Amino acid sequence: MVDRHLVDYIKAQLGSGYSQDAITKVLRQQGWSDSEIHEGFQTVNFLTPRQKEVPKPHERNRNMGITEKIRRSLFHSDEFFEDIRGEPLSKAFVYYAIIMLIPTAVALVVMVAITSIMSTIFTTVAMPDSLGLLGLFAWLGPLIVVLAYVGNLFGTFINAAIIHLFAKIYSAKGSYRDTYQSLVYSTTPVAIFFFIPVINGLWALYLNIKGLSILHRISMGRATLILFTPIILAIIIAVIIFTAFASGLAGYQNSGISGLQGFSSPSDDWYLSESDFMITLTNDFGNSINITDSVITYLGHNSTSVFVNNALVGDGNGVVIPSGSPATFVYNIDGETDPDKTYILFITITHKSVASGFESTSYGMIIGKTS
Repeated sequence: MVDRHLVDYIKAQLGSGYSQDAITKVLRQQGWSDSEIHEGFQTVNFLTPRQKEVPKPHERNRNMGITEKIRRSLFHSDEFFEDIRGEPLSKAFVYYAIIMLIPTAVALVVMVAITSIMSTIFTTVAMPDSLGLLGLFAWLGPLIVVLAYVGNLFGTFINAAIIHLFAKIYSAKGSYRDTYQSLVYSTTPVAIFFFIPVINGLWALYLNIKGLSILHRISMGRATLILFTPIILAIIIAVIIFTAFASGLAGYQNSGISGLQGFSSPSDDWYLSESDFMITLTNDFGNSINITDSVITYLGHNSTSVFVNNALVGDGNGVVIPSGSPATFVYNIDGETDPDKTYILFITITHKSVASGFESTSYGMIIGKTS
């Protein structure tokens, strides 16, 4: 049986930092045999709890190729975003430029195929007048695709800047590079699975939230707020602008008339029917005028005749309107109008000053709805 005093001694000396060889040497000098010393050390090792091995951290893979990045960003996003931390921004840009070539190339092939089919059809049915337009489409279509590709590449910097602004508002600690990497690598589903709309967009949104969360070391909830806040603000601004535009348009429609220097229609007394247009105008020139001609135009149609206060005007006929007096203009319309539809009409009135004989023309515009 091992001596208890020997075990306690060995344990105390090991705890003080002495090596096994140094302790063994001293024990030999004190008369302990090698077998007793060996047994003592074995007992101490058995009684001392074994320390757990420290687990190895995730080994970063910083030398991924394009295909490896595609695979890992799609199916192992957590490890992937950890691996690209600190990667130069230029690598993310090159990656995006390469993967976006896939949908761009498909779009170009579709353009060429459509042009070829249309060319065959036009040639078969003998439509030479359309071949010139087809030729324009043949080079303009691919040009638009290429310009869209280039604009998309550099647009990522602007989009990342907007997202990064809100990242800072929500106290994210990452850099602009982290935001750019999250945005660019999260678009992988859109580029690879471009033929599956909606799903690829939702996938990309999830990856962007995940990327912001990992690279900025924030929660998924805060990353979601960072992405959705600018979207919500953009929607609110769009609604405000649309509402203001709609209100302005409604006000413009109700204002009756725009332009027509020297005339006013304070009561908005006008209407548009399927056969004629009528409006009441007041002479605001400060003197009497002689209406010698007037025409309205809409959708390429001109009025065939005009009556002012029930008197025919034009071809040498005129009607005098005293200063401050109203006059009713009735135009016969050349061309049918659809019921309950809004039209933009352009009005031209030629008139002479009764006092000076000076002739001038007033121009105006009105948005009229058929009754």
